[in-house]
Amino acid sequence: MTFRQFTVFAEVAKQLNITKAARALRMSQPSLSKHLKILEEDYKIKLFTRYAKGIRLTNEGHEFIRDIEPILAQLQKVNQRYLNGVAEKKHERMKIGGTYGPSSRILPFLLSVFKKQFPHVDVVLRSNSNAIIHNSIITGELEIAVTSRKPSSSLLYAEPCVPIKRVAFVARSSPLARKNILNLWDLENVPLIIRGAGESSSMYLMLNNLKK
Repeated sequence: MTFRQFTVFAEVAKQLNITKAARALRMSQPSLSKHLKILEEDYKIKLFTRYAKGIRLTNEGHEFIRDIEPILAQLQKVNQRYLNGVAEKKHERMKIGGTYGPSSRILPFLLSVFKKQFPHVDVVLRSNSNAIIHNSIITGELEIAVTSRKPSSSLLYAEPCVPIKRVAFVARSSPLARKNILNLWDLENVPLIIRGAGESSSMYLMLNNLKK
């Protein structure tokens, strides 16, 4: 006896037709009939009788279906709780944020590595400014983010992710072009054009931190 045989008999009792029951259970009629035969042999009862237009449940069949209905109901609860839970876990979603630079240059590679290790996780990437990304982490809209600037809020924890190479270049005629090694003192009195929005840009902050 198995729960499968109980399920088969319950469907037959519902349809009162072997063909319809087999179609509903997506199994062959011989396989369905075999389950019913095993059930009758195990319990030494006759569950139904055949007639010209289909089948009828015997008195034992009616009693048997009443007895197994609570079992099937409990089995359905167990399946919904555990099997459906596993199915939901297989389709987890992770929301990741990034400022514009990391979203275009860093995150594509990192996410490709992540997807190879966790193919069942659907990744959603949101790109925006530092302030909005930081706030989205605080409010729970995002789970993790890669930004170009360390957050100032005490509600956020940050650590370095990947090193970023910065390149400075000058004209060939510049005195700096003849130096093999540059240090911060060489750049101190040289006017620089940097990408970003003045003193709030990540490049400005990085250079300012290096001076300290």
